[in-house]
Amino acid sequence: MKKNQCWALTITIILMVLALGCKGGKGSAQTQEAVEAFPVPVTMVTLSEIRDRVSLFGPLLAKDEVIVFSRVPGKLIKNIVREGDKVKEDDVIALVNRDEVGVRFKESPVKSTMVGVVARIFLSPGAAVAPSIPIAQVFNSSVIKAKAGVIEADIGRIREGQEAYVYVEAHPGKAFPGRVKLVSPVLDPLTHTANIEIEVPNPRGELRPGMYARIDIITGKKSSAIVLPKEAVLHKSGKDLAFVVNGDRVSLREITLGFDDLERVEALSGINEGDLLVVREQSLLQDGQRVSPETVGDAGSP
Repeated sequence: MKKNQCWALTITIILMVLALGCKGGKGSAQTQEAVEAFPVPVTMVTLSEIRDRVSLFGPLLAKDEVIVFSRVPGKLIKNIVREGDKVKEDDVIALVNRDEVGVRFKESPVKSTMVGVVARIFLSPGAAVAPSIPIAQVFNSSVIKAKAGVIEADIGRIREGQEAYVYVEAHPGKAFPGRVKLVSPVLDPLTHTANIEIEVPNPRGELRPGMYARIDIITGKKSSAIVLPKEAVLHKSGKDLAFVVNGDRVSLREITLGFDDLERVEALSGINEGDLLVVREQSLLQDGQRVSPETVGDAGSP
């Protein structure tokens, strides 16, 4: 083969290799572009009802309860009732022997002073009795009282008559409705909290004194608001942020929050009805990143 022919063949091979390399580079770029379309779960922002609430914790008490005493000193002869028994006003709870040396008296009855249930019997037969020694405790649990302390920052949002809901572990998922009946006019100087009381009807006796409850007080309602799931909101550098999908890119927006419904929040600005909101995987995203949205539901759904 002549020298000129060798050079021509070499040049041809080099050009073919370069051409193949260019095609391969273009394919790699397309593949890389496809990889950058990060899949994200999104939800359509809609208008929804939301309730603002303050969530507290505290014990449950009987609204009405009394401690029953004997009117006379002596010795307890017999307990007529047991713990858990229902009693009416003037029902006999126990009998007391008030005999003295050389003198015999008729047995003295210890009577309930209210309608209710015997919560506790404090003494056993044979025990010494005096007007200052309690014999039994009777309570009426047809209405339950929930007590809690409200921090100074929230006290201005709570007032008598507001709707409230009580939740206890004994009945998971069930809300017992009630009303705020008392808001203390003073705050404890040590804890900076004010005592409040909520009354809850308890016709079936499902709530019992001594239970510990979560208490949600409804402080406001809106029937048509931009509502977001809390998991969609990021908190960075003192700002509230959320990712919204525009076409195939995400946009990071600063938002202003309003009502808080524990699992959802209201957006006063930054988010509009109809926006596609990213609800998870936000920590893996950057503003302007290419994404592939996957719809998971409506943002306003409770």
